[in-house]
Amino acid sequence: MGLDIAFNRAAAVDAGMEFTNLRNGDDASIANQMLDWLLCTGYYLGDDHLAWLLNEEPFIQVPFSSHYVSDCGLDEDIIVRANKWGHVHAPLTTWLKKHDITWTEF
Repeated sequence: MGLDIAFNRAAAVDAGMEFTNLRNGDDASIANQMLDWLLCTGYYLGDDHLAWLLNEEPFIQVPFSSHYVSDCGLDEDIIVRANKWGHVHAPLTTWLKKHDITWTEF
């Protein structure tokens, strides 16, 4: 089971958190799925999978790094997976403390 962290989106924006949208699939994965579809191979995983590969999702940049993590929150809150043993928890909570932004872990 993973640890999630939630914090206020407006406060993070005001503090300068960086955001981006990233596509779920890289160019090679998308090209392979389209080729498998064209050639009618058994490796085509279906239209839903191809749509997921093409879809862009919101991400935040982990503070003090070049790593991005998926923002699963809605409207008011940002919610990210940040296991204590991973590379997100320490830099993110350090940044939140620095900017006096409260968070919850669940």
